[in-house]
Amino acid sequence: TSPDDDAATAQLDKINHIIQLDRDLSNNLMSISEYKAASKVLTAYVHISKSIDPENNKSNKKGKPQAKHRTPEALFARHFSINSRVKSLRILSTSNLIDGIASCATAKSIVNAHVLTHEDIVPGKIYRNVPVIQLLDGGGVLVDLGLGTKGIIPAMHLFDKASHGNPDAGGDAVLSGYRQKIRQAKYKEGNLVDVRCLTVDPVSRQCILTAKKTLLTTDIENPIVEYTPLCLEIGRVAAGFLSKVDEWGVTVTFYNNVHGRVPARRLAAELGVE
Repeated sequence: TSPDDDAATAQLDKINHIIQLDRDLSNNLMSISEYKAASKVLTAYVHISKSIDPENNKSNKKGKPQAKHRTPEALFARHFSINSRVKSLRILSTSNLIDGIASCATAKSIVNAHVLTHEDIVPGKIYRNVPVIQLLDGGGVLVDLGLGTKGIIPAMHLFDKASHGNPDAGGDAVLSGYRQKIRQAKYKEGNLVDVRCLTVDPVSRQCILTAKKTLLTTDIENPIVEYTPLCLEIGRVAAGFLSKVDEWGVTVTFYNNVHGRVPARRLAAELGVE
């Protein structure tokens, strides 16, 4: 055989030997006392980017705000030295739980966040002290439910009673002049408000919320979120909002796109409304 063939054969034998060692080690890990003892310990892994919140209003040397937050290693080492105690953390993922490791976060903004994604939002649930992000041109309000998970409060859901503005005009004209002043003061950027989820679509990442006081204070424990006897018990009194009015009656909407219909003849018979 040629020297090249001998070298190739030796290299192949070496690779096969390494593969066999790896296979033997994998099959016999639990026979090693140290590994067996370590595997019983549940471990939380916290990436440095999710360990500490950035400092407010932090700027670079030119006075411009930092575009991307990066935790200084010295600050991280001071907060997370060996044997230091972590007061609280939040589990983000358990995909590596088979290895006894859960992906977590200790940054206060993540630990205290109402939700992490739109999949965590529950129709009918109340979320308190939610920060306002922006006043929208359409008259609505954009809020942050946690970690950039946004929700919209339409103009018609900012106040309990209907506005006397022009619904077809769009923008701030949807609200009356008085309501516009209240909206700008109550829903100023950075203010904290209480909201309740009406509908959520995790696929399109859209969430519609309400800030109506009546909806925030009624049916808290058992909101109407589905067409089941548990939610729609005969004789039950519940609060919803009028989503449609026509010559045949009115449509009352609850949560999770559950609707009820009141015929015009019943309105006329019971309330004298024609």
